[in-house]
Amino acid sequence: MIRVAVHLATLPERRELLETVTIPAYKDQGVETEIRCSEGGSFGACQNRLSWMLAADCDYLVVACDDQVPSLGCLASAIIHWQQHRTLPGERLWEQHRPAQEMDKEPGLAERSWTRIFFAPPNVYADVGAFLDLSWYVDIDYSQRIREAGYRIQVCDGFDFDHPDPPRGWATPAEINRQHLAYREACVAGGRSPIV
Repeated sequence: MIRVAVHLATLPERRELLETVTIPAYKDQGVETEIRCSEGGSFGACQNRLSWMLAADCDYLVVACDDQVPSLGCLASAIIHWQQHRTLPGERLWEQHRPAQEMDKEPGLAERSWTRIFFAPPNVYADVGAFLDLSWYVDIDYSQRIREAGYRIQVCDGFDFDHPDPPRGWATPAEINRQHLAYREACVAGGRSPIV
C-alpha cells in the first residue's frame, strides 16, 4: 500500500477551514494518508518542523498550506504522474471555479519553473534541504532549488486544488516587502537569480 504523508502549515484563525474542509478532503483521497499540521510562524518554519520526521515512513510527502484544498483523486493523479514521468507534479489552483493565475491554464505536462504545492518522494526533500523561514516566496525559492537539484516540474492533469483564499491579517505591504527582500537575499547567497 502506498503511503502519503501530508504536512500542512496553518494559522490559528484558519482552524475551522482546516478541520472542516482541508483535512476531510485529504482523507477522502482513496490512498493511505497521514496528516499532520504545524501552527504558528511562517510557512517555511512550519514545514521545517515536521517534514523530515514524516519523510522516514512514507512513499510520498505533500507540503502545502491549510487553504489549498485537494480535489477528489488529486493524490492518485500525482502518484501516477511521478511513476510515469519522474517529474514533480505541478498543480492547478482554482479560485471560485476559475484558474488562480495564467500558469493554471497550462496544458498537462507543460514544463514549469515553479509550483506552490509540493508532492515528491522523501529523497527529493532531502536533496533540496530546508525551506526559507518565510510565508511568501518560499514556493518560488524551493522550486528553484528543486530544479537546481536536477528535478523537473510539469503540470499534472488531476492535481487540482481549490483555494478559498481566507484573509491574511499578517500580510501587510511592509511584511510582504520584507519577505520579498529576504527571498532575493537568499537567492544572491545561493548564487541564483530571483524569479520575481
